[in-house]
Amino acid sequence: MKHLFKVSICIAFLLFIVFIAVLPNVLLTKEGFDQQRATYKVYLINLDKDKQRLKEFQENYNHSDFINIPFKRIPAINGDNVDSDAWVSHHAKEDFQRNITTGKKEKHHELSKGGLGCFMSHYKLAKQLAEEKDPHIQYYIIFEDDSKCRENTKAELDEHMRHLPENWDMFIGFPIRNEGSTVNNYIKKPSSFWGLGIYVLSKKGAEKLVKEVENKKIDGQIDSFLSRMNQHGSINIYSSHKNIIDDNSKNLTNIQIPLESNGKDPFDYYGTPL
Repeated sequence: MKHLFKVSICIAFLLFIVFIAVLPNVLLTKEGFDQQRATYKVYLINLDKDKQRLKEFQENYNHSDFINIPFKRIPAINGDNVDSDAWVSHHAKEDFQRNITTGKKEKHHELSKGGLGCFMSHYKLAKQLAEEKDPHIQYYIIFEDDSKCRENTKAELDEHMRHLPENWDMFIGFPIRNEGSTVNNYIKKPSSFWGLGIYVLSKKGAEKLVKEVENKKIDGQIDSFLSRMNQHGSINIYSSHKNIIDDNSKNLTNIQIPLESNGKDPFDYYGTPL
């Protein structure tokens, strides 16, 4: 009898230890993001020519709380090297060619060569994540090189991620013109947005983006394309209310061309309002 009692006590103690070990994971998954179990990689998109941007990003990154998490630089794709016939949607080709000829665009979503290269750079990482062989890698943290980390950017990111709804596919930490509705004190559900200075892409989100591009090709800039997917329920994107990084672009761009006012609605994206 005494032996059975001792065995029972041992089993109860072991169960208690297991409960204590599992409890933090249970608490973190209530809002849909499990930092204890998920493994991630950090990437920076940077054109080969933009060495100064890379230098400044690295300096600011090393002065932030990301310092102990190495990032991998991904060479951005130059739009001049992209076969537009293979990637640009048929209905967007006329606008694309006009923009190349005039150096101006009529609507915000329209592609320049730089915009196409930018899209392909983000798509390349989404494709890589969608095909990731390591089952532990569940998401990527992705920076653009004109982003400037703050001292507490990672802590801010972690706090926001803990408040994400369970169905999240993508989280944006540097939204510009962030239209949409409030989810909670940390999170917003954008109807449209600009800016991908820092974002977190889940594996299922990457699969959804890749599928959309493969089925429909490209007819707008990457943030416009994602905004439309979000509006149509093809992907679940959430954003912060406030930015968790700073802009370091110095008003220089590899993507944007001037918007020409001609009486058309510049926020109309082939029937979807941005």
